[in-house]
Parts: sequence; C-alpha cells; structure tokens
Amino acid sequence: MGQRRRRDQSWEWSQLLLVCGAIAVLWVWQLGAGPLTSGEELPVDRAQQWLEQLWSTGFNLADSLGALGQSPLTVALIAFGQTLGIDTLWGARLPMAVINVLSLPLLYGLGKTLYGKSMAALLAVVVYGTALGVTYWARLATSNSLLLPLTLLYLTSLLFCRRDLRGSLALGLSVTTLALTDLATALILGMAGLIFLRWDTPRLWRTPFFWIGLGLGLLPAIAWWGNYDWHYGWPTDLFVLTNGSKNLGWIWIGGSFPGVIFAGTGFQQARQSQHWSWAKFLICQGGIYSLLVILSPWSSGPLVMPLFAPFALAAARSLTDAYHSTPGVYPAWWRQS
Repeated sequence: MGQRRRRDQSWEWSQLLLVCGAIAVLWVWQLGAGPLTSGEELPVDRAQQWLEQLWSTGFNLADSLGALGQSPLTVALIAFGQTLGIDTLWGARLPMAVINVLSLPLLYGLGKTLYGKSMAALLAVVVYGTALGVTYWARLATSNSLLLPLTLLYLTSLLFCRRDLRGSLALGLSVTTLALTDLATALILGMAGLIFLRWDTPRLWRTPFFWIGLGLGLLPAIAWWGNYDWHYGWPTDLFVLTNGSKNLGWIWIGGSFPGVIFAGTGFQQARQSQHWSWAKFLICQGGIYSLLVILSPWSSGPLVMPLFAPFALAAARSLTDAYHSTPGVYPAWWRQS
C-alpha cells in the first residue's frame, strides 16, 4: 500500500513538472524578441534611473528611494535582472517570467486543497498557463506581471491561515508584497479575503492572534508608504481613475481562451454549493472581488490580474466534473466553520 502511494505521488509530481516545463518554454521563449511595450513597461526606465542614482550616490539607498516610485518591488526586481550583464531587455523581463513559472506549484496546491483531486489541480495549472492574458503579462517587465504570482502567494496564505493561526503572518506579508507592487489591488484583495474568512471561518475574527499576526505582516507596507508620504508626499493619482478606462482590463479576461471560457460553469456550481468552502472561496475571490473592482474608482488594468487564478480554478472544477461523474472527496476540515 505504501509503495503504491509513493508511486502515485511520483507520477503526480512528474505530471506537474511536465506541465510546468511546457508552460515555462512558452513564457520564456524569445523574451527579448519584441520591443518595450509603450506605456506598459515603464518600470524598466524607472529601474535604470534607480540604478544610476545608486551608483551616483555610492549605493546610498536612502537617497534613491524616490526613483522606486509607487511599485518599489517591481522596479527592484527589474533592476536586479538588468545587473545580470545579459541583454538589457531580456534581463529586464527574465525575473518576471521566472517568478511566474516558479509560482505555478502554488496554483497546483490551491487546486489540490480546494478540490482534493490532483487532476483538478493539474487542469487549473493548464488553464492558467495557457490563458492569453497570463501568457502575455507573464513575459513583460511590468507591475501587472508581478501581480500574478503574488496573487497565488496571497491565496495560498489565505487558505493556510484558515487552518493554522501562524498563517495570519504569512497572509499579512503577502498583502505587503502586493501593496509594494500595486496598492489599490492589495486593498481590494484584502477586503475580499476578509469577507471570505468572515463567511467561512468566523472564529478567526474573534481570535486576537489572527489580527496580531496580520498586523505584523502588514508593518513593512505601512512603513514604506509612511516613509514615502513623509519624504515625497502621498501620490494623489492612487485614488483617481487612471488612463480614463475601466474596461481595458476586462478584455484580457474575456479574451483568455481556451480554458477560461469554462469558468462560468464552475461559478454556477459554486453558487449551488455554498455549504462547501471551495464554493465560498470562488464566490469571494471571483465574484465579490469582481464586484469590488467594478465599484472602485481605479483603472481595471492591474486590478483584473488577480482574477486569472480564481477563473482557472473555476474552469478546472467544471472540466473535472465533466470528465468524472463521481463527486469530489474533500478534506474533513472543509466542513468545519
């Protein structure tokens, strides 16, 4: 029995590595072939300015913080890629592509946790990795590219803190990384996550240790934005509609064929199965988050990036049920509140 279990686990990991390898080739192939996209890969220029200021000030970080702008984590990663000494454009895009590839096992873990089936988890990775929007943004050196893996990290921490209070610190840190990439996305994702925990696991709201861990995790983001406001003033364009478009980001969701088109059936199943935690998760991170994005005053471009993962998980649910007529076997703690 134990030998069979080990053989099944080996086969499961082999499948995951094969799928991730194919997606990695798709995302990394000819990264430096196209020119910088106008208006989207602005962090590349900002990263060059930051490196120049670092060199001119003798690597004095305090005097070069202003060049990092509103997405310090993105600019720092791109600057690291540019210091690799390879082609500038290729080196700028490489860190984002690699981070996105390395985040795929997180999505697999989310699918395995939600549905208890390796096939559903693998289908979620396939749908996510072949979505047009994900394939496009995972190859660019922009903040939207970094939001994709950070969302997977955030969702993983969200489910982990449901079972273990130590996950509240990880949840706070994941929101911090989002806030250092795109503050508006971090605020809305955090609201959707708290709604999910309040609906699914209300005991966490009554536990002081949860709020302490969450607050400790949020301290770096609070310190950064507090310091930024102190030295450079609060960026007023964070709370106004940018680029005058609220619909551009939704085009990437609607046009992300082929797998994402099955997400509608998955969300319909979630609406009919609200007694299960996986259904609450999809409704909150997909439906309620979408509603908050629509109601928000911000441009929907970066805000729709966190929707690719819930849509892929919903599509994987419907595809798995279409293949298997037997109901899923969920962990016992999914029934607990």
